[in-house]
Amino acid sequence: MLTACMLPLRMLGLLLLMLSLCDAHSICPDELNPLTLDVPKVIMNYGESVEVNCSSTEEDHDGIYWRIGNKDSEHLQDSFISQSVSLSEWNVTAECKINLNETHECSKQLEITIYQNPTVNVLSINTAVEGKLYGLQCDIGDVAPVQKLKVTWYKNNQTIRIENFTNTTKTPVNKLIVSVEYAPEFKNTTEHVVVYEGENVTLNCDAEGQPKPTFHWTHDGKKLSDTNDLNIIRVNTNTKYNCSAKNYLGNITKEFHVYVSPRNIQRAPAIITTPEPSKPRGCPLVLKPAKTVVRFGDPASINCSTSATGPNGPELVHIVTSSPYTAVVQYKPLIKDCPNHLTGVEHEFSLEKSPCQADGNPLPIFLWKYDGKMINANEPLTRTQSGIYTAEVSNSLGKSNTSVHITIEYGPKFTCNDHYEVQVNSTLQCELEGNPKPDIKWLKDGKMMASPWRWTKYDSGYYSLSATNKHGNQTLKLYIDVLFAPEINEGPYSKEVNLHGNVTLNCSAEGNPRPIVYWNYATAANVWNTTRGHMKSIIITGATYTNAGVYICVATNKVGSVKSNFTLTMKGERVFPLKFIWWLLIGLIVILVFIVIVYKRWKKHGRYSFIPHKDNDGSDIPMSPQSNGANDRV
Repeated sequence: MLTACMLPLRMLGLLLLMLSLCDAHSICPDELNPLTLDVPKVIMNYGESVEVNCSSTEEDHDGIYWRIGNKDSEHLQDSFISQSVSLSEWNVTAECKINLNETHECSKQLEITIYQNPTVNVLSINTAVEGKLYGLQCDIGDVAPVQKLKVTWYKNNQTIRIENFTNTTKTPVNKLIVSVEYAPEFKNTTEHVVVYEGENVTLNCDAEGQPKPTFHWTHDGKKLSDTNDLNIIRVNTNTKYNCSAKNYLGNITKEFHVYVSPRNIQRAPAIITTPEPSKPRGCPLVLKPAKTVVRFGDPASINCSTSATGPNGPELVHIVTSSPYTAVVQYKPLIKDCPNHLTGVEHEFSLEKSPCQADGNPLPIFLWKYDGKMINANEPLTRTQSGIYTAEVSNSLGKSNTSVHITIEYGPKFTCNDHYEVQVNSTLQCELEGNPKPDIKWLKDGKMMASPWRWTKYDSGYYSLSATNKHGNQTLKLYIDVLFAPEINEGPYSKEVNLHGNVTLNCSAEGNPRPIVYWNYATAANVWNTTRGHMKSIIITGATYTNAGVYICVATNKVGSVKSNFTLTMKGERVFPLKFIWWLLIGLIVILVFIVIVYKRWKKHGRYSFIPHKDNDGSDIPMSPQSNGANDRV
């Protein structure tokens, strides 16, 4: 009777399983799968074998069997089957199957992991040199499966790098090469720095990694620097900076918390409230008796009393203390103590030394700009960098800026040669630089003199120049050669000589450079040109009328040229002035022109030729006027 009752229930369970399998398109869900493997997972060395059992909770089926690779074992009608699996193939598979009926079956896959221990060899990839990177290489051979391989590097018994592999192949890999490269690492991920208010601080982002990591500093999401050190000028507010170290293996970030400590100020904080610490209290409960010994199951009587009392007798004492609360007020940045004009000394003054300060929370970023370009505030300024600068501060709440005119002062400096050639009435092209404008003193031959604004021909000589301002002095020694055009010492003049007499004409000149002196005259057999020192002379012996005339003395140098006329006449000879001769010629020419004009007008008077219009006359004969000597009619 019991067996008859169980049979419909078993058939009902089988029917439900079949219906569920139909819904899953003949795929057996885990919760309805009647198969169980013992063991479900196998991890064995290559070449070994393993015995695996498969059992079913469903007794009514069409057969249970193992499929090893592509081969099936014998089908059994039992609820248990055992199978030996050889692990001599890397890709071997084992699966237990059960046929529930002609169209549906369930299966359990045996998870098989076949491994082979690797061979490991560590080699150097370059020569070890102090101060340079030293590379190590780990050669790993005949390892399987690669996906389960984990390579760990140690330095001084500390783990410096762990590397896993994603290769899913099950067959051995002949060779794996792993270099000692690892992602950046910090010794600690947070650092706290305390600095006095208004002081500068340098944060060091020291991270190890191979390849060497690159660094990036940020503050409130804004990029600041790409170096491992960050210089912060005049810290005034508690703030936080982030430094990230990155190479191709990873990226890590370290937080720097900067706290500002007031300098020599003892005062209670206005926004931090710390409750007065309570006195330690003991437990107010008292048990009587404190200890008792009884047999298991027997009753015991114990009194409990308290020493804490309130207005209504003994009460439970409640002590609740809140944690301190710090109120941080954030505000837009401001620029303080920044004048409109600043003066500094060349190579000494930098923008960092200006009195301009930034105030704001979060801590503002302070930048200097010139012509719209950012300036390194740590670099000293030079004389060419005087101008109007912009101080700009910004934080996450906004920004502000102001303009500052900066003048860079410097000591005197001459830009001159040690020798100059100048002309009369010219100026010296010698430049003197200095800010403030230097005072200059002139000395010639050791004696003080006024500054020669215009040079004369007497100013040639050695000079000493001394320039001074509040930043120093400089002395310059130089020679000035003043050049001027020639000046003839003699003439112009006229001179008489007797017939067949002798006469000498002399000419000399001054100038710088020394001029060249020569004569222009009509050559003759009795005329000689001689030189005595700087004197050029013409000597005429046995003078005749042909020697009379004008002799020209010429003096020239690179500055200019000058000439002088010397007139020689014979005694007793009437000489007409040259000017008279020119006026005579001019008069003759005027008379001649007048005669020609009168003649032409007379010749043309009363003579006309007319050609009549052909349309009116029809004749080509010219018409001739008739004149009666009084009136002409046309």
